[in-house]
Amino acid sequence: MCYMLRFILILLLVSPAFAAAGNGVVFVATPIPTLDEFGLGGLAALVAGLAGWAIRRNQKKRK
Repeated sequence: MCYMLRFILILLLVSPAFAAAGNGVVFVATPIPTLDEFGLGGLAALVAGLAGWAIRRNQKKRK
């Protein structure tokens, strides 16, 4: 527990220095491509097809 208290104390002492420096953590935001209506519909159809295939495959194994 003593190590935890030391860690918190060090964190509290160092955090004002990061705040004074501006942004203490470098955060790079990358754009994430999104799907349009057709792409989303295609993805849904693909997932539904794979789920149906997996269900049929598991039913054959149980018989």
